[in-house]
Amino acid sequence: MLKYIDDHLIEKLNIDDICSHFFINRSKLNSLINNATGLSTWKYITTKRLLRAQTLIDSGYQATKAAEMCAFSDYSNFYRAY
Repeated sequence: MLKYIDDHLIEKLNIDDICSHFFINRSKLNSLINNATGLSTWKYITTKRLLRAQTLIDSGYQATKAAEMCAFSDYSNFYRAY
């Protein structure tokens, strides 16, 4: 599941899509992700996106472009999370 999430970070991922892909419910998904990472599913997704955005920014991309490339819905959401 973590690999699936990592492979789809730049897409508009949502928890229901992940659950459908693995044929499990939200509770089971959150339990499995939490046991593996210590984070909720959404926190894990956000953290991985922020790490990717940081790498892009360090590589010379503007923060607005990095936010867009990491599938943040808008820059203000990215800025608050960052």
